Amino acid sequence: MSRDHAVVVGCSFAGLGAARMLSELYTHVTVVERDELTQTWSPRRGVPQSPHVHGIPQLGRTLLAEILPGFVDRAKEHGAVMFDQLHDGASWGLYGWSARGRSRAVGFGVRRALLEHVAREMVLELPAVSVLHGRAEHLLASGDTVTGVRVRTTDDHLVDLAADLVVDASGKGTAAPGWLEREGFAIPQETTVNGFVGYASRWLEIPEDAWPGDYRFISQLPRPQWPRGGILYPQDNGLYVMSLFGHAHHYPPGEDGEFVDFLTGCATPLMHHVVSRAKPVSGISRSRSTANRRRHYERLDAVPAGFVAVGDALASFNPIFGQGISSGLKGATVLAETLRAADGDDAAVPARFYRDFTAWLDTPWNQAIGFDLAFSTTTGPRPDPTPERRAAARHADVLAQMSTVDHEVAGAVLFANQSFDPSLLRTPELLAAVERWVAEERSPAVSDPARPPVPVS
Repeated sequence: MSRDHAVVVGCSFAGLGAARMLSELYTHVTVVERDELTQTWSPRRGVPQSPHVHGIPQLGRTLLAEILPGFVDRAKEHGAVMFDQLHDGASWGLYGWSARGRSRAVGFGVRRALLEHVAREMVLELPAVSVLHGRAEHLLASGDTVTGVRVRTTDDHLVDLAADLVVDASGKGTAAPGWLEREGFAIPQETTVNGFVGYASRWLEIPEDAWPGDYRFISQLPRPQWPRGGILYPQDNGLYVMSLFGHAHHYPPGEDGEFVDFLTGCATPLMHHVVSRAKPVSGISRSRSTANRRRHYERLDAVPAGFVAVGDALASFNPIFGQGISSGLKGATVLAETLRAADGDDAAVPARFYRDFTAWLDTPWNQAIGFDLAFSTTTGPRPDPTPERRAAARHADVLAQMSTVDHEVAGAVLFANQSFDPSLLRTPELLAAVERWVAEERSPAVSDPARPPVPVS
């Protein structure tokens, strides 16, 4: 099968990652993007999460080292910062403050617009990759194969792009299911779990004397007993972002005074203390585009050849755990691996990709929906409470208790979440420690919401 031309719809991280990997396998790759791509670091309309808190976890940085070697260093040259999340931050969880100390859980503070700017620079430097500015209108197809895409360019011309592979990286609002139906293909079933979460964020400059302790970021995720939360997190070039979270219809406001007042309803007063002493350097951006949605292409009886969905077009998450970029990049690498192993049978690549990627995708999906399903107002299917799920939930609960007194356990939990690898929390050492904790009937540390612990040296 020919590998002359691949088309990627969407210039998101999933799209850029796919374009980079496909540039090694196809003669030419065209990226179709409807948003204007400027040289300034400004949020794109097609990325509703862009103005809100961002950082790339461990898995994402590992994948970037593979896909775009030197990306992290280039981002740091533009002002991105890295820090020890456990040692340098104060995190309030289900049982109070996490213990603090040195860990492998590294934070990467940087605005989304800067991240995309650096990634676009690196991908579009590749001679095999080009961008066509316009909106994808529908697919082109012949028989059981997608053969290209029709694009309406920014100057209102229709262009038919023939392609050996079309990759949909157009995001959670993708029109691809409708495109497939138009060409006579079956469309995938969808699963939606909606926690009715809202975000409101603004960027700040924070003077040193605004911090009441030795930490430089604060987080408190919403819980059923306190549905308001937030994260005050370092970004690039000395800026911070204050992102408010509201679960179960407790949507954060967009007005100045109400923005700060919202923080008084959080479990800890510290974010309000710092933000009320900070200087805002942006307006307030809000988003309610937070439902978890999964399109089950792997369940189709006949998967169209020549077409693959990646990133949010395949599965999107409540952004609270920062899984989107890493998931999109992982999809790009799995797609490239599937193509390399095709042995001339490229028609079978989409079905094999969905089969292989679905097994990995279950981990971030279960983490995201598990968090949202703790709220009684969340809608969507609830997994059956099997003995295995109950045991896993109990194990996670005990680790959360232990994290209040043992910074090594807290660091292990953070690192496992950043790596999207729950097996890291089932090592013989951790399993034995959990058994001892339960046998000794130990309790979490008693926490003062206004006083995080000092780091263990």
